[in-house]
Amino acid sequence: MFKNYKIILGLVITLFIMSGCGLQNLPEESKLCALDVIIEDVEVCGKINVVCITTPCDPVDETFANRCAAEDAGAFDIVDGSCEDQNLNEVNSFEDCIKAGNPAMESYPRQCRHGDKGFTENIGNELQKDGLIRMDTPRPNQKVNSPLTITGEARGTWFFEGDFPVVLTDWDGLIIAESYATAEGDWMTEEFVKFSVELNFEKPELYDRGTLILKKDNPSGLSENDDVLEVPIYFN
Repeated sequence: MFKNYKIILGLVITLFIMSGCGLQNLPEESKLCALDVIIEDVEVCGKINVVCITTPCDPVDETFANRCAAEDAGAFDIVDGSCEDQNLNEVNSFEDCIKAGNPAMESYPRQCRHGDKGFTENIGNELQKDGLIRMDTPRPNQKVNSPLTITGEARGTWFFEGDFPVVLTDWDGLIIAESYATAEGDWMTEEFVKFSVELNFEKPELYDRGTLILKKDNPSGLSENDDVLEVPIYFN
């Protein structure tokens, strides 16, 4: 009762002051925040800009205690309810489809249906490169830790001097680890040769997804000789 009384009193004061101030053109929430009027703490979801080292980043969602807190943080596209609640209502990917309680079809790659929408799990270009390079561990979309051991087999033509580059990136393409996979046998052949490499990395703070990139060694430097295997992974 007392809390509601304070809210009503604050609104009355606000309307009185607004009649003589330059706040008429502001959104209602901004007027209340500017005048420090007590408002209900109702969670909201807003987008905030983030700064990346190499490339521009997309805004990220963040939950705030109320609209005043969101505005103080410079958030925009503010909607009522936590970001988690907002995301649960949206099904725009295979992962969203599974989280919504739909079953995964036992195909490869896996598929999922939500209403009239169908989604296919992203496994990178593993199937397209199967005749050139195959990765045994980790598998696409597997959760990984540091140190990460990568094993598999590749045609001898994928190597040069017995190795080839391996890169691990975060969700935004920033390299967080790199090394060389080495052949475990005679690489001067067109047959498959086993390889292995270990990567040490720090888990990214922002998102838990990344990409493992196994590059064909290309001493010529000619772009037509470039080739890569790209596989999505998740950081544990």
